[in-house]
Amino acid sequence: MNQHSASETDSSDKDEQYRNMMFRFEEEAFSFVIRLWFEHQNNESDGGEWRGWIHALQSGEKHYFRDVSQIAQIIDQYVLQTPGEADGSQSEGNSA
Repeated sequence: MNQHSASETDSSDKDEQYRNMMFRFEEEAFSFVIRLWFEHQNNESDGGEWRGWIHALQSGEKHYFRDVSQIAQIIDQYVLQTPGEADGSQSEGNSA
């Protein structure tokens, strides 16, 4: 019976370690939703441009852009911060 009890303790310890690891992972991770669309000019022969937005899920901020090269710049604003800094205290950013 002691063996069963020790096994339960080991399992409980592993569960706790896993929860702690996942908690740290979530604190140091960012999730984004990116939406892209092509916007045509008035005359289809004039072409158009790709536009979109990035929604940073943790902060709730939504960033608009008119050039897909801005995607990396917007995400860099989050990932170049010290973990824990991007907690939604920034104002909503609208880059367009």
